[in-house]
Amino acid sequence: MHSRSRLTTVVCLALTVTACALEPPVSIGKKESAVGQGIVVSVTNTSDEHLHDVIVSITSPAGETKQYVMAALGPHESVNVGWLKL
Repeated sequence: MHSRSRLTTVVCLALTVTACALEPPVSIGKKESAVGQGIVVSVTNTSDEHLHDVIVSITSPAGETKQYVMAALGPHESVNVGWLKL
């Protein structure tokens, strides 16, 4: 298994108090980077609501963690996050 396949991805969403017990309405995908070695993570809001304070945390196989923070992710909007974007 290649080390890039072991990339750990965590998506954290700060939702309203009433929604905290619910699963985050997101889908997560990954694909090979088109501009070099590595993986790009795709985060899609699967709901009809805006998600606020979206944080994508990515930990490399070496243990280095970086975060990509978005003020909001619109309804059915997607964002692609790669190591270089962080």
